[in-house]
Amino acid sequence: MSYLHTFQWKFGHIKYPSGSNPKATVSTSGCGPCSALMILENMTDQRYGMRDWINWVIGTGARVNGGTSMATLSKAMAKKFGFTVSTTSDENVLKNHLKQGGMAIGNCGGSYSGWRGLFSTAGHFFTIIGITDDHYFIVLDPNWTQNKFTNAGNSLSKWRKQHAIQGEGTHVYVNATNLNADTKTRTPSYYLFSLPNQNHGNTPETEEEEMEKVYHWTMELPDWARPAVQWALDHGICKGAAADDLDLTETQVKTLVFMYRDNERKGTLK
Repeated sequence: MSYLHTFQWKFGHIKYPSGSNPKATVSTSGCGPCSALMILENMTDQRYGMRDWINWVIGTGARVNGGTSMATLSKAMAKKFGFTVSTTSDENVLKNHLKQGGMAIGNCGGSYSGWRGLFSTAGHFFTIIGITDDHYFIVLDPNWTQNKFTNAGNSLSKWRKQHAIQGEGTHVYVNATNLNADTKTRTPSYYLFSLPNQNHGNTPETEEEEMEKVYHWTMELPDWARPAVQWALDHGICKGAAADDLDLTETQVKTLVFMYRDNERKGTLK
């Protein structure tokens, strides 16, 4: 499945000031809001431009000297968007939460004696979107770069490569031991997000499998999906489809929304 990935370094032009650092930007200090936006956009149909999102985050009071108060921001997200939020520093609790369809924000403290920061040498937030069958946590790092976990010529990157796996695209896979080591100096280590309508646990085998929704024409589409589908039609991505003859499944529509948003952020059509 594709996920929206928000990169903080793309937004050096958007201010994220604090009392002690009035010149700060999303690029320098915005890992918290970017991680939270990934939670919002990957778990709901809400979409925000970065400037509007940052203005909202600042309005919650979550911007503090030294970074972002995730406790304040997560409570505001629960109130506005209907999330249930809890915290833990236990990887087993995190694992069960992810298996039930939730996502989480990891809270790491950076380098310390015997450990070099896996995601950052200082404090940092990142998004945990799931777990693999072989128990690796799947991370979307807002400060991900192409060589962060793969550059054997850089000593820090080489060390990171030994403790995390750079997967397809921008996914990073980390086992419980290394994730624990990276977050052990922060309490809580993880902010857990879930929604009331999530499927918690497996569907009983006796239940009939729910058929995936199919959108036959544009008027059936939800408002959040229409710009993306129209964009895909205009660029010939929906081959053979017309506005009144779509026959797109819900999964296909969500994939087009991902492509549309990704193209907006990168500014190029692949």
